[in-house]
Amino acid sequence: MTCSFQAEDVVVLHMLREIKPDIAVLFLDTVHHFSQTYAYRDELANLWKLNLINLRAAEPSPGLWQTSTDACCARHKVEPLFSALEAYDVWFTGLRRQQSPSRANLSEVEPFRLPSGKSITKVSALAAWTNRDVWMYAKAHDIPLLPLYELGYTSIGCEPCTSLPLDPSDPRSGRWQGQKLECGIHIQPVISRQSTVISRQSTVISRQSSVDSHQSTVDSHQSTVISRQSTVISRQSSVVGPSAVGTGSATGD
Repeated sequence: MTCSFQAEDVVVLHMLREIKPDIAVLFLDTVHHFSQTYAYRDELANLWKLNLINLRAAEPSPGLWQTSTDACCARHKVEPLFSALEAYDVWFTGLRRQQSPSRANLSEVEPFRLPSGKSITKVSALAAWTNRDVWMYAKAHDIPLLPLYELGYTSIGCEPCTSLPLDPSDPRSGRWQGQKLECGIHIQPVISRQSTVISRQSTVISRQSSVDSHQSTVDSHQSTVISRQSTVISRQSSVVGPSAVGTGSATGD
């Protein structure tokens, strides 16, 4: 499973350890995390004897976020994680629908295609959980949580791109100065989804055009048949006409 050591991830990890104590725990070391996050990771890894796997970019670029947060996320998060996931068939996450509008339609279990084309199963067991559910579970099981929550943080990522929530009703509003909601790992960019919708609409229009074209062909065929029938009737009338006239004259006599 991937674990940022936020509350949701730790709750899922607590559950999974009951089933598979040595489950691989993938942590994305972006070289930009809070010092408290690194300390908490090490503390919990030692306390729970975790099979912790720290992932780093092949060539880390400290400060890249100042130039482009998208490029920074791609290098330090997306690329190393997708590369590591090639070795697995199932991917557990701590994602929840309530976390963000961008996650409102999250499924508990869904296929996920990696850039290589490999398809794995993505499991978000807490998809339907509320904030209260998470905190109640942590309290009930005496799970220590990241100290940054006590300072008012509601969603915790890299230090340069994490602030206290700008909108109290949106837990992720403190990420990336409110400029975006996702780093690119879990949810595809909105423009990509719009392109998909446009592509589907184009397919529908294309299919409708094919239907219309087929209908035109049918109509044309029917017109040809009617035209031929008219020609036949006309020819029959030409043949029947003189005989009918002759018979009439005889009767008239």
